[in-house]
Amino acid sequence: MHAEEPVAVGSSKEARKHVTIVFADIVGSTRLVAGLDPEDAQHFLTRSIEALSPAIEAAGGVVAKIMGDGMFCVFGAPLALEDHAYRACYAAMDLLSLADRLVAQNGSPVQLRVGLSSGTAVVNVTEGNGRVNLDAMGEVVNNAAHLEAAAAPGTVLISDATRRLAGYAIDARKLEEKDVFQLVSVGTSPKDILLENASAQSPFIGREREMNFFTAAVGQLSEGGGDIISVLGGAGLGKTRLLLEFSRQLQPTNIRMALASSRSLDQSDPNALLRRLVLGLLMIDPKDQSKLAQKIPERMVQLDESLAGHVDDVNWLLLSDSEETDPQKVEQRRISALTALKRVLTTLAAQGPLIIAIDNFQWSDASSRNFLKAVASMVDTEPLLLILFAREDMADFRPIVRQVLQLRPLDRATSAQLLLDQLADTGVSKSVVERVLDRAEGNPRFLTEFARHLAERGEPVDGQEAADEIIVPDSVADLFEERIDRLPEGARHLLQVGAAFEQPASLETLCALTDKSEDEMKSLLATVIDSGMVRETGFLPRILYTFVNPVVGEAAYRSLLRPERRRLHQKIYAFLEAGYHGRGRHSMMGRQALRAGLFEQAAQAYFEAGRRAGARLAYAESIDMLCQALQAEARVPIRTDEIDRLAIDIRLTLREGLFARSRFQDIETRLNEAQAICDRIGDTKRSHLVRRHLIGNAVAQGQLADALARIDILITDNRYLGEQREVAELQFLQAQILAALGRFEEAFFSARTVMEAFRTQAGSPHELSPVTNALARMWLIWCAAELGRFEEVKFEVLDCQNDLAHDRPPFFRILSGIATGLFWLRFGHTELAAETLQSVLSLTKEDENHAWFHSVASPLGLALIRMNRAEEALPLLQRSVAMESSGGSSRGTQAVHLAACWAALGDTRKGEDQARVAVARARQNGDQGVLAYALHTLGAVLNQTSQHKTAQACLTEALDIAENCKMRPLVEQISKDMVGGS
Repeated sequence: MHAEEPVAVGSSKEARKHVTIVFADIVGSTRLVAGLDPEDAQHFLTRSIEALSPAIEAAGGVVAKIMGDGMFCVFGAPLALEDHAYRACYAAMDLLSLADRLVAQNGSPVQLRVGLSSGTAVVNVTEGNGRVNLDAMGEVVNNAAHLEAAAAPGTVLISDATRRLAGYAIDARKLEEKDVFQLVSVGTSPKDILLENASAQSPFIGREREMNFFTAAVGQLSEGGGDIISVLGGAGLGKTRLLLEFSRQLQPTNIRMALASSRSLDQSDPNALLRRLVLGLLMIDPKDQSKLAQKIPERMVQLDESLAGHVDDVNWLLLSDSEETDPQKVEQRRISALTALKRVLTTLAAQGPLIIAIDNFQWSDASSRNFLKAVASMVDTEPLLLILFAREDMADFRPIVRQVLQLRPLDRATSAQLLLDQLADTGVSKSVVERVLDRAEGNPRFLTEFARHLAERGEPVDGQEAADEIIVPDSVADLFEERIDRLPEGARHLLQVGAAFEQPASLETLCALTDKSEDEMKSLLATVIDSGMVRETGFLPRILYTFVNPVVGEAAYRSLLRPERRRLHQKIYAFLEAGYHGRGRHSMMGRQALRAGLFEQAAQAYFEAGRRAGARLAYAESIDMLCQALQAEARVPIRTDEIDRLAIDIRLTLREGLFARSRFQDIETRLNEAQAICDRIGDTKRSHLVRRHLIGNAVAQGQLADALARIDILITDNRYLGEQREVAELQFLQAQILAALGRFEEAFFSARTVMEAFRTQAGSPHELSPVTNALARMWLIWCAAELGRFEEVKFEVLDCQNDLAHDRPPFFRILSGIATGLFWLRFGHTELAAETLQSVLSLTKEDENHAWFHSVASPLGLALIRMNRAEEALPLLQRSVAMESSGGSSRGTQAVHLAACWAALGDTRKGEDQARVAVARARQNGDQGVLAYALHTLGAVLNQTSQHKTAQACLTEALDIAENCKMRPLVEQISKDMVGGS
């Protein structure tokens, strides 16, 4: 607890914490105390546990409970620790070493079995009367107890989660039991803990600037010039990986490089860093602890015989547990040892260029730092390069550091390359990748941890709904939670509020959500900004506050219990509802209501957000918001007519966005759900609307059976109800069906009526959607082109030409391209038709518009044929025919155009076969317009193969149909062909 946070006697706090649990048990305690007086037995067990406890406390853990012959310990609570798994492993091995020194009264050795597991627990901290009691609950506790019970005497078993979190800092052997490992050792060499496992396997990219910087420093060193460089960068930015790659680059050279790494435990261990550095300089393997006292003097004397008189002092400084009490003698020995170590550096530098690189310098102990300051002046006279890698600027080293290299996050393109390389063959969707890139913000370690997490967890592939949340891996959140826990209570709460709000927030917003005055809030903001957690954004006078990285918010939020989260989200929802007018208010309200458990309010807010997004043609956003509304609506516990009506409206509104993306099967599913709700609650008005959309969806897919009769009934019903918008929408569907049946004049009239309704009802409750207007315009122009009534739609054609501009949404540009392309094709301007259709073809390659490909490619293919470019037309038309007919204005004509293409290429057999397929299909569908074109094409092909009699029969039937359908341009063309063919 912080000194400024007095806790009442007996006060209790609960929080979710990511921790490592340690259970340790004395093996065979009953046998060890057999025959002892009860008091003596109790004294032996108590003394044994007391002898073991320092191993836990020295590593930063808490002994939560002592249970007779065992102990239950927690690492990562009450204050979070970013390396709790490593600390617990270190302490566990220390426990075994301490147990080896214990002996029972009967002379038997004392052995332990230890179990470790990492995960989330609910931690309860009770303080009072000068004591802190800690307890933890959760599956992670049960797992640790199970591992301890399963461990053999004198061994440590750890979970897979603990192994992954500790990374390369430990050596563990997998056992037969799933996800169980035996801890073999904890790394003592800097190289053992140089890298996290994930980072070691990821490609090294995006650091050319930094490697060039080091190359220049090495060049200066080779010329005899020393330097002191500080490499600064936040957790996970890749300092350690950069150091590894730099050391690999130097391996072929004759430059000596000594690596050392500080650990989070070093600050309570004097000379810990210096000890590792000396072992590295003297090339001594630190794993053989028993021989270090012998190896250090040997190597020092081999290096310089004059050091023989100082080796005992060096061993005393680095290895001894001596508690010398004479201050004068202590100082003499310390000076003797440090003088000898400085001479070691001088001697090594005299032999050739020397580089000392220290990782995680922010954790270094004070004694080691003082030594490095004392030898810093050597760089002026010796070829010595000292490189200090740290997370933040080190104020005490600022005067002696000569150069600072600030490590930057990777740019987005490089981040994507790194992430995708590690997600290869996992099937993770593009949307998930984008969200991970947003959260990681170019941090390489975050990217690798996200990749590992996603690969293990599995994510939906494209085409499936992605998970709503991208969960931040615990290994990433741990990096920040330790720093958050060391902030004052008010600052921690501010971070939790900011995390729950999920948006950059103004001073006024934060004051409202925390019930703080402006002065109090400014003080708290200064604290979190100084801590490196929060930064200012925006411009005066509206300054906003946001996290330096989204992961900070995740780390602050995850410690909240579920009831605390709900209360916080309820307060934010009330604030947004009361008058917040920021961008995306309704989507924010939906998100907050959902997380607060207010499902009906969430559904209403998301519905409004989706409706507004659709109104501005942002269909992807609209679909996302409305799908969120559906999820919220489904979770409403008590069904009412009001929520059922909302459920219908959500599905009806969702249809528009899905239609723009040609997702017809999804539309049918949602509309059938809506119809079932209408039937259940007896909502006739909405039922008519649903039925109309079901018919429209069937028409879009070419399912014309009895659709026209059903529409006539619905038009009559809605006119009676005064539903003018519904009447217009139904007339639009009527136009589609009439056109498909070759009744172009009637279809032209219906489409014109719809467009008039769009103009006259604009701004009224009966206003039609822009999608309906655009589609009606396309059908109007198409019908006019088939009828040869070109003058009557010249203004609509001009409107379409304007809509081809690049600032219009792709869906509208495609519709305009189809309409004008068909118009110019029928009008005889073939090159202009081809140019127009070609301009929108690329838009249909996007997944959301792919269903419109054949509607563009088919008339484009015909234009290319007429321009004697049949070779270019063939692949377009083959692909069009292969696609299932799922919308657009050219249903069935793909096969007709492909037949014409084969004939133009001289393959009349394929041309005839394809034309006959087109004729059969058109007869089956009752599509008179397409049948006329198919018969015309078949007749033309038959004339090429001298089957004139059959050809004339086909052309005669085609002419009759074209005349009945009033298709003037086609009538003229068939008449010419009949004269030429005869």
